Amino acid sequence: LALSTLLDYSPGALAVSNRQPMTASLDPAHGAIVFVTQPARPAFEASAHDWWSVQASMPRVAQWNEIAVSIYNPPLEVSALLPFVAGAAPPQMTHAYFNKSAFDEYVVVVGRDGRDTWHCGRKGSGFVALLSHNPADFAQVGPYADVDLQADGYRNVWITHVGDESRDGPFA
Repeated sequence: LALSTLLDYSPGALAVSNRQPMTASLDPAHGAIVFVTQPARPAFEASAHDWWSVQASMPRVAQWNEIAVSIYNPPLEVSALLPFVAGAAPPQMTHAYFNKSAFDEYVVVVGRDGRDTWHCGRKGSGFVALLSHNPADFAQVGPYADVDLQADGYRNVWITHVGDESRDGPFA
């Protein structure tokens, strides 16, 4: 179980390499990982690598122990240049790779106000919880159905929390 972040690594900048600003790794060999990105190309144009690795805008990331906050707030000039750099206007969204089938358990916890929705997964004794400020839903069709957790808007905040049973108690 690990939570890794690139703290304040070029927030707002375009990133064309395979750098994930935040990754929660529970069992990477079996796909039990969670990370967030802002895709630079529309899904119909993007290869799998581009869809998950090319960042339209790097977030500002902070981590404290087992909690990470990823803030997507691209400067307007970057958003205006993206169609020229990426070949087409990027989708107005951020998204998370969260392969529900790779986890032993997956649950959704809705806050008392009915707005805040945590997506939670357990693999073995480790678990991850992910919250998007903007409402987020899984893609229903295509190669990333039930894997791609999508939230509308260029600007968004994702909160990731990892834990394990020995330190935090049982998952449920």
